[in-house]
Amino acid sequence: MRPCPICGHATSFRIGDLQNTFHSPLIRASYDLAHCQSCDVVYLSPLPLQEDLDTLYSALQFDYYTPESIPPVVAFYCSRMRALDAALGHPKKLSVLEIGAGPAWMSRAAKAVHRAACTVAQDVSREMAEKCPWVDHYLITSADAPEIDQRGPYNVISLTHVFEHVPDPVGMLRRLKRVNNGLIFITAPHRPVKWGGSIEEWRKYSYNHVPAHLQYFSKRGMKTAAGLAGLRLRHWDATAEDGQAFEAWLE
Repeated sequence: MRPCPICGHATSFRIGDLQNTFHSPLIRASYDLAHCQSCDVVYLSPLPLQEDLDTLYSALQFDYYTPESIPPVVAFYCSRMRALDAALGHPKKLSVLEIGAGPAWMSRAAKAVHRAACTVAQDVSREMAEKCPWVDHYLITSADAPEIDQRGPYNVISLTHVFEHVPDPVGMLRRLKRVNNGLIFITAPHRPVKWGGSIEEWRKYSYNHVPAHLQYFSKRGMKTAAGLAGLRLRHWDATAEDGQAFEAWLE
């Protein structure tokens, strides 16, 4: 079993095995689900093969929203952007970076809250780049690209349902710290509702996406990851969807 991807400790408990949930066969069919006893992070072991990740992400499509489903999504992200804007003291010029942006909901919310907001979105896939007019600069590149640094720093850096996919979460936070002068906003899967420790609960979990979701954070795990990256956990809320998802702000 691989060490914890956050604290690096090898004192993890094996919860059980999970099968590939992708709609097509992959090279590796099953994984162990481990629970770090040190920082309380749950994660897949081993890391997926790069070939499987390439297959997985080349098949993902983001444009699956209907006209009826979009308004409540926009309303939700606008509410979060207003909260972030207030926490930042309502900056005169709001600058937003969205990592793994897809439809770029937070950039859209930023323009709704601040018409003059500067929005930069990053993704490795170009399928949504031409469909997001609220993004000033949609970069089809890796999260390490120098173009991101050149357009920074940013008041808000958003990773909405992205952080669970990142093989090196602490490395990602260290990278984003370089261009952050405000808050890093993260939403991601948390735990099955009132998880009691069994693998059966994870197999029924709506966010059990194997092998796309590599780790699941608790508050303690997020504080550990933030601290290792030189950041601080400012806000934590794991009440969404009856506890299945969380929201964290790092500064």
